[in-house]
Amino acid sequence: MKKFLTFMTILILTAGTVFAGSPFEDDHKTSDPYIADTTGGFDSLFINPAGIADQTEVFVIALESGFFCEPGDIQKIQDYYALYRSIDDNKGNPLDSGDASTAYDFLKNDLTEEQYNDMVAGTAIDPTQPGGVDQGALTEGDVAGLNGTDLETMAGNWQDMSEAELAQLYDIDIELAAELRAGTLIKGFGVGMYARQSLPFNAGAAGFNNMIGEAGIIAGYGFNILNDQLALGVSGNFGILTTHNDVTVFEMSDFWNQDMTYGYAWGIDAGVIWSPIDSLHVGLVLNDIVGSTVDDAGTTTWAALMSDHKSAANDVHFTYAFTLDADMGVTWEPEWRVVSPKFSFDYYNVIGLARYLNENSDNMEARDITREVLSHARLGANVQFLGMLDVGFQYYNNFYSFGTGIDIMFFQVYAEFVVDDEWMFGQADATQIGANLLIKFHF
Repeated sequence: MKKFLTFMTILILTAGTVFAGSPFEDDHKTSDPYIADTTGGFDSLFINPAGIADQTEVFVIALESGFFCEPGDIQKIQDYYALYRSIDDNKGNPLDSGDASTAYDFLKNDLTEEQYNDMVAGTAIDPTQPGGVDQGALTEGDVAGLNGTDLETMAGNWQDMSEAELAQLYDIDIELAAELRAGTLIKGFGVGMYARQSLPFNAGAAGFNNMIGEAGIIAGYGFNILNDQLALGVSGNFGILTTHNDVTVFEMSDFWNQDMTYGYAWGIDAGVIWSPIDSLHVGLVLNDIVGSTVDDAGTTTWAALMSDHKSAANDVHFTYAFTLDADMGVTWEPEWRVVSPKFSFDYYNVIGLARYLNENSDNMEARDITREVLSHARLGANVQFLGMLDVGFQYYNNFYSFGTGIDIMFFQVYAEFVVDDEWMFGQADATQIGANLLIKFHF
């Protein structure tokens, strides 16, 4: 009875101060707990509050960072750096075989024809001069034959390019992201704070655009009943949502004073986990049972917001929807001696998917509908060896993820690699690849 009264008290207290929906809520990594996970600890507070029932982690602080990009963009960055280094290292001398190969890849594959002509103007391979070489006919031997003067001319051409030409040359987009979580979990009651930031970087603009951020507080409570066969939980959080536009890398040092649009949001989640046997768990979460968002709060800076000074609203508004949705999942977690496996099938945003298909399916092809339906499913497996070595795999949101790490006493480090599913089956070149790194201290 005391547990039930505590549960209702937390529900009432958080009703006016918390929210669950967010632009980051569908981001699930191989290291994240599952919906029916009963051993996820503090992190389950963000997934299913029923998963924190009767668990304790006195203090947790976790930092995650990651990136997504096109595979070719990584090669471009490597080629740019390598060419600059090789020109500088040779100090007016011809390129050695390794540097010639790098320069060849750069000139042949990373440049448009117009960029190539601008880059090699005035050198021995200038196609506008007698004996010059067009980009399509360029060979590695042509590049190896460049003398030191040619290389210095090429470096000067690079530096003399206009901002528009450089923006086109450096047309590289990398989606960076970072998250910080910290809090405590004592016998099923958890409270914490978090901050998340997306950083879409464009090399041509030398900056970031449409950076979406979220910072807030979270609280929840979970407990077991019916001889630990049924766990109930409620959680909620209050958050500030922000968007920064067109911030250069040189302005990031003064990020605190950069203009941003902002809003507030709150809501409540409730979850349940049923364990018919010790190793099998079935979970359900209702997201945003109640909640709302303020999308016209206006423009300000973090410095002004913290000092409670607000400027007038502008025409840029948030478009996040905070409506009732549901997640569900099944987890099998057999208790073996040396190896501790965990297998799960989760399905997210069941109600939201139904709404989306109802509104858009008439204009979608069968393949697109299938991919949309599959993108909400998360099929995952995690295995821990000897209580410290973690290995994870999942298929979620049309991406495959593979991760590994160690968890020794109070310290955990975990890294994962992500690649789109079409590349995995050889149906297309990889359109997106990524990686994530988690560093966590938990006591």
